[in-house]
Amino acid sequence: IGYIAFWGCESLASIVLKGVEPPTAYEESFYTYEAVLTVPAGAKSAYQSADVWKNFKTIEELIADGSRFERDGVFYKVLSADAKTVEVTFKGETYSEFTDEYTGSVVIPQTVVYEDEIYSVVEIGEYAFHNCPSLKSVSLPKNLSHIRKRAFYGCSSLSSVSLSSNLNTIGERAFYSCSSLASINLPNSVTFIDERAFYECSSLA
Repeated sequence: IGYIAFWGCESLASIVLKGVEPPTAYEESFYTYEAVLTVPAGAKSAYQSADVWKNFKTIEELIADGSRFERDGVFYKVLSADAKTVEVTFKGETYSEFTDEYTGSVVIPQTVVYEDEIYSVVEIGEYAFHNCPSLKSVSLPKNLSHIRKRAFYGCSSLSSVSLSSNLNTIGERAFYSCSSLASINLPNSVTFIDERAFYECSSLA
């Protein structure tokens, strides 16, 4: 970035850079370092230690698809940073890393705030509640469209699920071996139920 390229730009409030490696710049390239500098996910430390760029008081990372976070005991993964959508997921990097991370009654909100942005909760991801034997009930938001495979696999104490009125699909073995599940009301919006979705749900009448 050239010498005094942004000199005199007193109202410059935001700068977004797409390169992982900080570009070359002069101390005088910028008139002020008050602007919020947004850099690619994982590149924040590189900019914080780079000449010139480290002068910016606020450096933030772009939110990448697949980013994970937790809110109020529920774990989420960003499906699309552009569309502002997330899915409910499991704790940790793999579904087998933890067990019983969800217990009791869980209410999934319609939206969740992450990095000052509002995201819609549209899916229950693969293995999200896998092997959570202490989970007893789940209430799902109305904008939820998909329950992915093995989402509630082995939730043996799950007795109540409030399904979304906009639910489209229920994945393979989604409720496999949910032996305490006595009833379930499928909304008219459901167009596909995959194989063994309710296999071994022995309490279903």
